[in-house]
Amino acid sequence: MKYVIIVLFSFVSITSAFCADVSNSRGWYVQPSVVYMAAHDDFKSDLSGALSIGYSFNEHHAVELELMNFKTGTDEHFFSGYSTKTDLKVVPLFMTYRYSFVLGNRFGLFAGVSAEAYMKEFESTTNYTTSQPGRPAGTYVSSDTSYILTVGGQIGLTYDFSSRATAVAAVKLIQPGGSFGDWAGYTIIELGLRYRF
Repeated sequence: MKYVIIVLFSFVSITSAFCADVSNSRGWYVQPSVVYMAAHDDFKSDLSGALSIGYSFNEHHAVELELMNFKTGTDEHFFSGYSTKTDLKVVPLFMTYRYSFVLGNRFGLFAGVSAEAYMKEFESTTNYTTSQPGRPAGTYVSSDTSYILTVGGQIGLTYDFSSRATAVAAVKLIQPGGSFGDWAGYTIIELGLRYRF
């Protein structure tokens, strides 16, 4: 948690240095979102929430911090003499640069690149129904927690309801930056409402 606080403090400090000459196109915003994680391979998808805080330097350039929380895993797989399943919790923190294109009075298109730091809590459960030499029958659980840095990209559309409220729809592609089992990253579909201060 202390690392999240340090990153947030650094983000606010750096962007505040650009606030001396504020125009109408500049300013802070906050964005709550509903996010759907479409995991790859055998891992399950998840519906969750996200919260972003960002700063727009003008109508084209912006930086943003976003925090999410997902739970995924695999269904139980049965084999001869044993079964196995995997649970995975992913807590990503994105720092994103975004460039926006104005399509009209209300619509916009944007693309962005992200650096991502995330925590993965991994747990694998194996249930052996038969005994082997040196391994009696029973349930065996292994777990691990790791912190990983990786990169990703995003594209999306915006619609301005007013000068302060904007609807946002985005697709984000994230590289895993390390794996457990066959986990190979994820795709995020996001719907949010951005409010400018």
